[in-house]
Amino acid sequence: MIVFAVFIGVYRNFTRYTQSQLNTIAQQSAFTIQTYVRFLHNSENSLKDSIAINFYTQRIHSTIKNYVDKDPDVYAVLVTSSDKQVVCAYPENVGLKLLQNSICSKNKINISSAFYVNGKLAVIDCIPFDKGYILVSRVPVLILIKSLINIDYKSLNVFILQKDGKLQDSLKKISQDEYKNYLKYVTKSSGNFETQTQLISYAQIPYTGRTLFVSVSKKELYEKFFHGIVFFLLITFSSFIIFSIILLWAFYKLNLFDRLRLINMSFVKTSNDINALMIDKVSFRSLLDKISDKLIENYYIDLCIFYFKEQNQMRIKSYKAKKECLECFESKVATNEACNRYFLSLATNSLYPQVIDVANSKQLTEIYKFCKLRVVWC
Repeated sequence: MIVFAVFIGVYRNFTRYTQSQLNTIAQQSAFTIQTYVRFLHNSENSLKDSIAINFYTQRIHSTIKNYVDKDPDVYAVLVTSSDKQVVCAYPENVGLKLLQNSICSKNKINISSAFYVNGKLAVIDCIPFDKGYILVSRVPVLILIKSLINIDYKSLNVFILQKDGKLQDSLKKISQDEYKNYLKYVTKSSGNFETQTQLISYAQIPYTGRTLFVSVSKKELYEKFFHGIVFFLLITFSSFIIFSIILLWAFYKLNLFDRLRLINMSFVKTSNDINALMIDKVSFRSLLDKISDKLIENYYIDLCIFYFKEQNQMRIKSYKAKKECLECFESKVATNEACNRYFLSLATNSLYPQVIDVANSKQLTEIYKFCKLRVVWC
């Protein structure tokens, strides 16, 4: 039970530590995205103003070229008219692909799902203005936070949900069944929760209406925990085996086993008319507690000899010795005058357990050998 309790405690600490790491990643990622989006919007608004001014001039090409060349997170820019006719693009070979993958409306900036442009993962911001649309192909924001992920979990995923529950972006492919109920757990600016299969931390991205989630599979969490403690368990088990071997070797060298064998029988006086000679694995006090109505019904006791002074009789009771052994033992003890005197002396003169030296009685020694009565603790 103690080992199990320690095991549970260590696992809980491991889970809390992992949850703390996920919380840190979620909060730092949300802050990074908030900062990036703020600068991105300022930059895109500045681009929109410049394009609006130079829409009918030759300077529009140099404007978007400078914008792309100065920002390594921007891959391409495409400017179209209100009817989606291409006005200008840089680089020129990406114009058609940007149109095919973009979602544009006059009311707000639309962000596309991630896709690949010339081998690079990208999203498109479609920015409406009074003369048409500006399509900016850029790095997905989640790519920017990869450097913040400092834990090694294959199942780890970071994704962003909009306030309507729709998926905006995800580092890994994820189905709606995995996140459809997550927003109901978002009760504060940041926190964590668990599902049947996932350990999850979240942080709201201020001023965007979006929430960032960091998730790890519980299955992988269990595997990491057990892989982490298996070496410790092997060391502990090996230490126990080595200690046991050393202890047994010490007992053997110091002849402690022989000393224990000498403590093989104890005599107990329990009342004026009941006396018990026993071979037992329990203490003297516990034996007194178990004797009642002249019987001892306890599986710990190998052998009891009851001596009744009034009738000058002995009765032997055993729960382990063979029947023929008992008959032999009782007949020899009862018919042997030396044995009778020996037990009577014990019965009349002792209230405490005593060690019987079987070496002084040849008959008792033979009986013990025949019955194989041997116990180490009294």
